[in-house]
Amino acid sequence: MPDSANDFAAWDWVMCKEYARAMTKKEGERTTQFGMVASNTSQTGWFNWVYSNGGTVLNADKTQFTMNEPPAVQALKEYVSYRLEGLAPGAEALQTMGASDQFVSGRVGLMHIGSWNVGTLNEQVTEFEWDAVPIPYAPTGKSMCMIHGLGNTIAKGTKVAEQAFDWVAYLGSFAGSAVLGNSDTVIPSRADTAPLWFNPTFNPPNRGLFLKWTAKSEFYPNTADPASSVWNKVITDQMTLIMEEGKDVQQAMDEAKTAIDDILAGKGV
Repeated sequence: MPDSANDFAAWDWVMCKEYARAMTKKEGERTTQFGMVASNTSQTGWFNWVYSNGGTVLNADKTQFTMNEPPAVQALKEYVSYRLEGLAPGAEALQTMGASDQFVSGRVGLMHIGSWNVGTLNEQVTEFEWDAVPIPYAPTGKSMCMIHGLGNTIAKGTKVAEQAFDWVAYLGSFAGSAVLGNSDTVIPSRADTAPLWFNPTFNPPNRGLFLKWTAKSEFYPNTADPASSVWNKVITDQMTLIMEEGKDVQQAMDEAKTAIDDILAGKGV
């Protein structure tokens, strides 16, 4: 494990790449173990690299796309380099076996996860020890993680409103919230039950990073109208061309900006 002194300050882009290279193994031309998963995903993927490097996805008032600016482009180039250098499984390999399954089976050494993945990994990883480290520090000296929360809602037209309310009220109560924490499922949103998830008897030993890094986090960028999913698809489509066909990052993000700025301005897809 990287030295945990000083908040893993040495765990930067350079060291992360070194570890990924060391954990990439080949038999002839076939890669039998990859160093790191570099999924074409936002929250547990490239957004973390972008924000760590001082980039952003949208401007402050969420009217313009900003991932074509230098800090973001530099971060994206670093992130996709794992794919381009053969240190991360490609789309075909990930379709055959998902990222989590590849990690559990020992086919990949590093994987980006959220707190919601921890309990499952504790159940499934039986052949080796594993632990958590932060998102690697960018040249800016920052290690930023993308976070968001989930809420329980009731459909406006439900025919069982009373029962639905009782259920949602229980989920938000101390007792209901404690079930999540005590079962190692996910970090509860209540301040009085969240500490249950950080029980020192639960693996991994460094799970406290999920709480500590809350102060080094960015909220997932969202818009209500247009829905975030609309403009997010443009990013994912361009990232697919970058990661699978080698499209130039700057060109891809410039094209994404043209399309997304129109979407945010209400001009359609």
